[in-house]
Amino acid sequence: MTRVLVTGATGHIGANIVRDLLAHDYDVVPLARSSSSRAALAGLDLNERIGDILDRNSLRAAMEGCDQVIHAAAVYQLWAPDPDDIIRPAVEGTRNVLLAAEDAGIKRIVCTSSIAAIGYSEDPKRPLDESSWNDRARSPYIRGKTEGERLAFELASELNLEVVTVLPVGVLGRFDYRKTPTTAGVVDSFAGKGPVIAAATVCDVRDVARAHVLALEKGTPGERYIAGGDTLSMAEQIDLIEQIGGRRPKAGLPPKAVLWPAAALMEAIARLTGKPPLITRDSIHDVLGRHFVYDTSKIRDQLGLEPRDARTVLEETARWAAFMGWLDGDLGEDLRKRYPPDQDWVRP
Repeated sequence: MTRVLVTGATGHIGANIVRDLLAHDYDVVPLARSSSSRAALAGLDLNERIGDILDRNSLRAAMEGCDQVIHAAAVYQLWAPDPDDIIRPAVEGTRNVLLAAEDAGIKRIVCTSSIAAIGYSEDPKRPLDESSWNDRARSPYIRGKTEGERLAFELASELNLEVVTVLPVGVLGRFDYRKTPTTAGVVDSFAGKGPVIAAATVCDVRDVARAHVLALEKGTPGERYIAGGDTLSMAEQIDLIEQIGGRRPKAGLPPKAVLWPAAALMEAIARLTGKPPLITRDSIHDVLGRHFVYDTSKIRDQLGLEPRDARTVLEETARWAAFMGWLDGDLGEDLRKRYPPDQDWVRP
C-alpha cells in the first residue's frame, strides 16, 4: 500500500485530499501543526504526524517511511500586517518540503498551487490555461503562490524530483472551517451582503482533491493542471445564487476611483485592529475588471477528472454555510431544511 504524506492536512483542500486518498486505498499520513484544529479530520483513523513546513527537521521526521508527498499547506489569506507571513510559507515552505523529500528518497511530489499563479482574464470569453504565468501581481498571496510554484519546478530539475502542480480554481464546499476568502465571497452573495464581481470558474473541493490524487497517479512531471469545473458568467452566478438562496446579489464593484481610497482607509484600520480589510489596494490592482475564467480541458482530457456541475457546487456551498451557521435567520433555517448536513459533519 502506497503511503502518502499530506501537508496542510487540516485545511480545506488538504482534509478533502486525505479523505479521497483513504477512499482509494492509500495509507495516509497527515501532517499538521500542533495548534491546528482537527475538526476537518474528525472521525478518521489516521497516523498523524506533527510538524511545520517552515521546520525542515520536522518534515524529515514526518516523511520517514512515506513513498509520495502531496504538499497542500499554505496560508490562504489576502492581507497580513507583514506580507512575509503569507509569502514565506509559500516559498520557503515549498523549498523545505522538496529538500526534505530528497533527503527521504521520495521522488513523486504533487504541489498545490493556485490559479492566482496563472492570472486573470481581461475577457470573460477568453479563459486562461496552464501556459500563463502571473508576473504582475502585488498581492502577497498571489506573489507567494507564483514564486512558490516556480521554485518547485526549479528545485525539481536540480534535485531530479517528479513534481506536478495542481492549480485549483473557485474552490468551494465541505470541511472549510476557516471560511476561506473564496467561500466568504459566495456566502456574502447568498446573504445579500456582497456582490458577484466577475465571471468565474468554480469547483467542488472534492473534485479538487480528486485532481490531486489523479495528478499523483498519472500527472506528467513538470506539468501544471488547472483543477476546475463549470464556468459561469456574472448573470449565471446571480441567477443560480438567487434560485438556491432566494436572495438576488448585486453585480459588479464600484469604480476604482471609489474603491481605491476606501481600500486605503480599510488598510489603515486593519493595521490598528489586526483584522483583515474587506479589500486592499493590491487586490484592486490585481483583479479589478478581470475575470476568473479558465480552460480546464487539460485535467479532464489527460487525467480524467469529471467535476461536478456548477449548481451542485453552489448548493453544496450553501449547505455547508448553513451547517456552519454563517447564514443566519430565515435564510439559514430554510437552507438547513432543504439541504440537510451529512451525519458525519461536526461543528468545531
